[in-house]
Amino acid sequence: MKTNIITRESLVSQWEKNGFGKITVTCPDGATATISPCFYGEPKSVSDCEYFLVYCDLPWMGGSNLDKVIDELNRHEEFVMEAEADKAELRAYFNEHQEKGWDRESFSFYSDWHKDLYGYRPHGYVCGEYINPHR
Repeated sequence: MKTNIITRESLVSQWEKNGFGKITVTCPDGATATISPCFYGEPKSVSDCEYFLVYCDLPWMGGSNLDKVIDELNRHEEFVMEAEADKAELRAYFNEHQEKGWDRESFSFYSDWHKDLYGYRPHGYVCGEYINPHR
């Protein structure tokens, strides 16, 4: 069930009350997200914030434009449905290459796509060599 829309005014009010620390918000679809404003020095207003880190079930959310972040939060349900469809496509790509075999290019593509969807890179053996995404 949808609740109220997140507004710029409500976020700014919360940050002004807590000294621009992290806040937790509820998206219209009921999901929660924590937003941490990032800044240099002591912020006096939201315009002093350089970036807004968003911690939720979609690892790519967040950004330097607060209005864009708010739009993403308000459209959370839509993005979750898109992510589920993307995950099914990624699984099909994985299964296809498990059957036909991997090479560095196909695994690199898979790894990038996996990171976009899940927030971390997979690792494993490709062409008989262990691929470590952390190097």
